[in-house]
Amino acid sequence: MKRVGECCQCSLCCRILLLPIPHPAAIQRTSLGIRAPLPIVVNPDLLHFYRMRGLGIGEGSVEVPLPPNAPVRLGRQGKTLVARVPHVCAQLDRQGRCRIHGTPDYPRACAVFPRTPDDLLDVADECTYRFVDD
Repeated sequence: MKRVGECCQCSLCCRILLLPIPHPAAIQRTSLGIRAPLPIVVNPDLLHFYRMRGLGIGEGSVEVPLPPNAPVRLGRQGKTLVARVPHVCAQLDRQGRCRIHGTPDYPRACAVFPRTPDDLLDVADECTYRFVDD
């Protein structure tokens, strides 16, 4: 499948965070939000993405600040178990625009989103990207 379209700057993808997790019990509630394990192999692009979003990187884990009752939904993204977390990216301005889009600080993960049709599950109502058969 091939991705077509352009970013419409709706910022919906910047308001939800998909955290890959190994099993449901991997998510822990903390006083500040949630903690999830980092993947076994962590690439620098992923760490940069997490830092730019305003997440804390700990020893083998990522910390996501959330209000106490914020819902965290578990689901699948292809074959990967993910936690869907309502987290607004730290780079959004008051108008919902990305302050670092098009700069060297813009994470690669943001530039290639969506990678698969499953990535559109939470944003399909407004996102203008679509996937078509090659």
